[in-house]
Amino acid sequence: MIDLHVHTNFSDGEADYKTIIDLAIKKGITLIAITDHYDPFDIHLKNRDTTEEQLAQHFRNIKSYSSDKNIKVLCGIETCTDTYGKLRISESVKSMCELIITSPHYVEFNGELKIGDYYNDDYWEAYKRKVLNMALGEGDILGHCETYLPSKMMEMPGESTFAVVRKSRQSS
Repeated sequence: MIDLHVHTNFSDGEADYKTIIDLAIKKGITLIAITDHYDPFDIHLKNRDTTEEQLAQHFRNIKSYSSDKNIKVLCGIETCTDTYGKLRISESVKSMCELIITSPHYVEFNGELKIGDYYNDDYWEAYKRKVLNMALGEGDILGHCETYLPSKMMEMPGESTFAVVRKSRQSS
C-alpha cells in the first residue's frame, strides 16, 4: 500500500513527520510521499513565508529519520500553478522535490461569483482550463480535482454541467 499525498504540521497537517512515518509503517504502508503545501502565492497557507532553506531542512530531517526505517519516503510539495500549468516555484525548489503535486486550490476567474453559486458556466470553463493545463503542466501528479468534477451529471445532453449539478443539489 502507498500514499503519495501526506501533509505534516510543517503545513496544514496535524502530526509531525516522525509520527506520520511511524504510523505508516504500523499500517503496512511501504511508500509514502510527504508533500506539504508550499506556495508563496497562497495567502491562506500558514507556512506561506517558508524559505527554501527551511523546506530543504524539512526534507533533510525526513530523509534522516526515515533512512533506517522499513519504508520508502519521498519528499515533495503540493502547490498550485499559474493559469497555464506552469509552476511558480524556483528551480532550486523543483530540484529538491522528488514529487510535485499540483492542485487547483484557486482558479483565475474574473467573473462574478455569489456565495453558494459556484456552478456557473464561466467559472466551470475557467476551472476546466486550469485543471487541463495543470495536467499537461510541470507537476508530477494532479491532486484532488475530483471535488469539483460532476460525474454522471456530465452525461446529460443539452444542459451545461453546472446546471445539472445545481438541479441535483436542489432536489437532494
